Parts: sequence; structure tokens; C-alpha cells
Amino acid sequence: MRLALAWAACPTFLLGDFDSVKRHGRHGEDAAMAVLENRARVPNLVQGFLCEGLPEADCKQVPQPDVAWAEASSTPPSTGTGRTYKYDVAGTDKFWKQYLKQTYLAHAAQTAFEHMEMGCMSKKCIPQLKACHGTQPCNRRLLRMETNKTDNGIDAVYGVEGPAPYNRSQPLMWADLSDEEHNVFSCALSACAEPRLAVVDAVDDQLQGAQQQVDTSQRLFVKRLFDEDEQAARQLRDRYHEIGSLGCRGLVPIVDTDAKFQADGKVYGDAVVMPNMDGTARGWAKRHSLAERQECAPALMNAVTQGLACLHKYGLVHDDLIDVNVLYTETDPAVLLEDSATLRR
Repeated sequence: MRLALAWAACPTFLLGDFDSVKRHGRHGEDAAMAVLENRARVPNLVQGFLCEGLPEADCKQVPQPDVAWAEASSTPPSTGTGRTYKYDVAGTDKFWKQYLKQTYLAHAAQTAFEHMEMGCMSKKCIPQLKACHGTQPCNRRLLRMETNKTDNGIDAVYGVEGPAPYNRSQPLMWADLSDEEHNVFSCALSACAEPRLAVVDAVDDQLQGAQQQVDTSQRLFVKRLFDEDEQAARQLRDRYHEIGSLGCRGLVPIVDTDAKFQADGKVYGDAVVMPNMDGTARGWAKRHSLAERQECAPALMNAVTQGLACLHKYGLVHDDLIDVNVLYTETDPAVLLEDSATLRR
């Protein structure tokens, strides 16, 4: 079942981006003030969802629903069993295509290529490089990343978004990096960089006792929790462990708070695993009519307010309430939670 019959055509929305969950406001406000600011931002989030793609004058004509706050509610929390998962190259490539269509590259530059291994592409991406050889913009763009010794290689190659004297004035979309680049981007991401965000599969022997007919592929997403500053990294891991222990409804569930995953012969730790969602609320809004957005705004509002109410109950706030931090899934919520519970055992 969907959340309610009135929202039968709507996806399940869930609030994500737990990097932005804190015990104080963005500018250091105490918890009480931060909660008030959180509550004040929800109408703006809903308005942005409804008005996606509309001129400002037309947006003013769109009726804005009154925000009704859902009650805090929890599910059994993650037990953080520390399983090891397998990197899914095709699933991760699909994620990046989707992510970069629904956001902008400048938002994902360092995340995509974390610790790029210099000289790797010429060894591990030979078929992609052969297909790309001699074509434009491949030669003048992505291949130059081999000589860039910073993590933020994409901006260095493609230019920084902004007015002159920068090299590009428009957001860079996935098509500029994938179809035109003969999948060099995808190969470099999977074989030549440390994954930070990836789609993973559960290792089969770790699902003993679970329903084997449940297809968990493409449903699991891993996020590595590390930072060059070890204290910041430890605080980030503690925050995700705390959120996972709460089991707040309305938030993307954390199914493993101490995960490891295998990629290109290496094992990476300090990671959390969550269901792999279908996209962002902004991306969903871009593809649907105003009437459909109006129909589903209550479902969005219910998820966001329920998740926030639970965070507020435990003295936490979310300081980046925007529509790209609200995710959605077309999977039935009961199935999503059942799969998550299966993997938490």
C-alpha cells in the first residue's frame, strides 16, 4: 500500500542527507532556535517542489498548502552488523547518470572522484580510451584528468561554473561526461578512484535465513564516512550511528552502520548502507505536471515533517532542507522496510 489512498499515484518520499543533521543550527544557533528555523523552512521546501520550473509570477498563483506536522514515529533501529557488500559497477553508473541529471556537476565534483589514481585509466580503461581516442571533447576534457593531481579534477578540466573569465557558464550535465566520453567517466569512477557513493549488492551467504526471492540488487546504496580530518570523520561516523539507532520514520533508513564493501580487489570500510532510492524530489517534480505535484505534495510534507519531528524529539535538526535532499522510491514502502529489516538481522 502507498502511504494513503489519496496519494495512491505518489512515490514514497524520505528525507536524506544526514551530513546536515546536527545539534545546532547552521550558524551556531542553539537547538531550540534551530528547531524553529527547521519548522519555518518546510513551507519553502514544499513551495519549491510545487513551483519547480515555473516562472516566479506563475508560482505566486499556485495555492500553497498549510503544513500539517506528522507525529514522530520509529521502526526497529539498525543493529549495525558490519557486513561486507559488493560494488555494483552497472548500478553505480546508473546512479551517477541519475544523480547528475537531477543536480549539477559542481555539486558532485569532489564526491565523484575521490583520490583519483594517476596513470590508472591508461591501464584499466583501455577499451573506453580506444573508443574515445581522437574524438572531441574527449581529448580536451576528461583524459586531461590524468595529469590533474587534485581531488577536484572535474572543475580543473571543465572549468568552474560562473561568469567570465571562467570556462563554462551553464551547469554541466551527465551527457557531457558519459555519452560524449564513451564511458571513460564510468570506468575511471569504478576502477581508478576510491568510491565514496556507490550502489552495492549484499553478499549471498550473508542472507541466510532471508527470503532468497527478494531481489536486493539495485536497492542498496553505500556511503563512505571519511574525512581528511580524523576528528571530523569520527564525528560524522558517530552521527550516522546515532541516526541509525533512532529508526525515525520519514528518514531514509540506515540498514548497516558499520559496513565494508569490495571494489576493484580492495575492501573499504567506515561506510553505511541504505536503500538505493530512485531519485530526488526535485528530479521527480521536473518530470511531473503541476497537478501531479499538487497531488503528491501532502506525501512529501508528511515524510519531511515526520522525519523532522523524530529528529527534534532527540535534540537534532536538519540544516539543509531543500528538495534535492528529499529522496523518493517507487518501491512500495512496506517492501522497502521489509527488505531493510531483512538485511538488518
